[in-house]
Amino acid sequence: MELHQLSITYEASADRLLLKLRGRGGEQLAAWLTRRLMQRLWPVLQGVVTDMAAAALPAGAHADPDAKAMLSEMRCAEAVQQADFRTPFETQAAAYPIGQEPLLIHEATLTPLAGRRLDLGFKAADGRSFQLQLAEDMAQAWVHLTEKALAASEWSVPLSGGEPKSLPTPSPSQFH
Repeated sequence: MELHQLSITYEASADRLLLKLRGRGGEQLAAWLTRRLMQRLWPVLQGVVTDMAAAALPAGAHADPDAKAMLSEMRCAEAVQQADFRTPFETQAAAYPIGQEPLLIHEATLTPLAGRRLDLGFKAADGRSFQLQLAEDMAQAWVHLTEKALAASEWSVPLSGGEPKSLPTPSPSQFH
């Protein structure tokens, strides 16, 4: 699925983040992300996206963690500036490949890929799943939207300024 729209919001009545994705062909996916999952996934996602931004540095350049974080923030600001956050998420769908109701995500995987890309996998306890590959700009937008949703959740998940965790490339990490 080629991603066209992305929405991540905090839904207070469910006390979960609601992830909605819409493809260019009109297909739509939705998933619930729990506090437990996000507490494990969020620091690693931040670290991977920070490392993606640092990969833009010239070969052989060394970036200390603060410089990498600043570069990532700058790349995130660029991605946010270029993204269209004003267009409402289109709720009409041509297809619902995993069903109309949001999946309750039981497991997530993150795999850094070559070329500053990220593979994200989500799986429900019943086995239904979906995979996404994101270029750096879309990964930065994902982080931006997730940070806003986490702030709204008041879950006490450290948003930024903490210690993002890095993954050894290209090892996948799995979160339950």
